[in-house]
Amino acid sequence: MINTYNYLVSSDYYKPQVKYNSHKKNELKSIYKDIMAISKDSPLYMFKLTPDNQSFALSIKNYAGDITSSLEQFSGDDSVFSKTILASSNERCVQVYGDADSDFDPLEISVDSLAISQRNKGKALYTTSSILSSGNYKFRIDIEGNSYDFQYKVGERTDNHTIQNGLADFINKANIGINATVGYADNSSRSFLVLTASNSGTYEEDGVSFHIYDDSTVNGRGLVDYFGLEQIDTYPSNSKFSINGTNYNVAGNKVELFNGATLEFTAPTSEPVTIFPSSDASYVLDAVRDLAGEYNSFIDFVDNSKITGNGPAKVTSFLKSAIKALGSELESCGISLNDKGQIKIDESLLKQSVHDGSLKEVFTSENGLTYQLRSRTELIGLNPMEYINKTIVTYPNVSRPGIANPYLTSVYSGMLFNQYC
Repeated sequence: MINTYNYLVSSDYYKPQVKYNSHKKNELKSIYKDIMAISKDSPLYMFKLTPDNQSFALSIKNYAGDITSSLEQFSGDDSVFSKTILASSNERCVQVYGDADSDFDPLEISVDSLAISQRNKGKALYTTSSILSSGNYKFRIDIEGNSYDFQYKVGERTDNHTIQNGLADFINKANIGINATVGYADNSSRSFLVLTASNSGTYEEDGVSFHIYDDSTVNGRGLVDYFGLEQIDTYPSNSKFSINGTNYNVAGNKVELFNGATLEFTAPTSEPVTIFPSSDASYVLDAVRDLAGEYNSFIDFVDNSKITGNGPAKVTSFLKSAIKALGSELESCGISLNDKGQIKIDESLLKQSVHDGSLKEVFTSENGLTYQLRSRTELIGLNPMEYINKTIVTYPNVSRPGIANPYLTSVYSGMLFNQYC
């Protein structure tokens, strides 16, 4: 006899039990009644229990159980659809981060303009030349109510490019809220310094974010004046937006809502964007991927099985009919079948269907995907012997009440324990 039981619990197949694998007493009673009903209406068969037939029957029952277990994630009070977050009707313009309160009312957001950071662009000077004298140069930067003094030493015959790189590194290491970089012009023959405020919006009364000026010079020249660091290329501005018709003017592009959630503006809007409670797409996506993985593994196993007869084709046809029954609805949610009959997922469509509620509808409606798949996998699990070759011995006498025939289930359970008895 083939070591069927050991096959099932081998490291290649074994999966730890999860909460959905357990059954309540009333569920076990229901399973028992279903088995009795099947056996009353079924003919009496003889089976050729070859090693391949045994492994196939045992395996499809377990694959069906895995799918049934995955489907439990989509139903009940603790389903993946019950985790509620805030979502945006237009994530290209307005993004939102945070959970939704049970009493959260949708918001309408209009963004007129984004907050912009101040950018100073210096003079483009020839990289290999310089007329600066050697010595210690001092300059000051005022930013967001704070003043910072800098002192930079220029050596003999140090060229412009070297000084610019040194100043950029010097300012960046100070970590005062300004990012300094070196830009190039004229095929890199000339270079210039760019100073950009880390924060957007205006903070000073004169409408700028920072000031930079020479504090001392050497032979009448200062670093700020020489390199043109005080020249503003882009003036800062605040974001201008409205929430439910109330206008706001804020220095940044992130706004914290009353419930602790955060709005982030990434582009002006042409029409109002709605912020609304929605199922958490990340939880739902993981659950759908898990279900697709179990389903595809089942199809792959059946397609590659070595048993004779129409059992494998019957299994795959039975499973595929669940997807095909909801073809157009599932496809609009990003779920379809490929040429091999396996589930493929369009994650962008799937995410959108989570936000607009259509995926929840197609999974949890009375005849939705959860019902369609579960009804099939439970039947496969109840009677996996239906899908292997067998010979009919007698038909049931339909003129009399059916009599339960334990032979069907005893054959299956016997395959698990025959080598231990």
